[in-house]
Amino acid sequence: MNSHSFSTELAKEIGLNEAILLQHFYFWFKKNKANNKNFHDNNYWTYNSKKGFSEYFEYLTENQIKGALNRMKEKRLIIIVLRVKIILLMVL
Repeated sequence: MNSHSFSTELAKEIGLNEAILLQHFYFWFKKNKANNKNFHDNNYWTYNSKKGFSEYFEYLTENQIKGALNRMKEKRLIIIVLRVKIILLMVL
């Protein structure tokens, strides 16, 4: 069974789906930094495909994930770089 957590204060501020995803990304950025992995262009990144995200977050549709990613990008919370069906993300 998967367990996902998020900040309720952050969810109130930026939205539930965004808070769930941002917490997940933050975990991977910290892990990548600690292990010195996925470091490109002077930043640590995480990545996945839209399908991969929707399989991991099985309670969110691909459209919900896409919408949340776009809103976080618009709010400058993340940077998104698209590479052949892979989404690279960096928390700002």
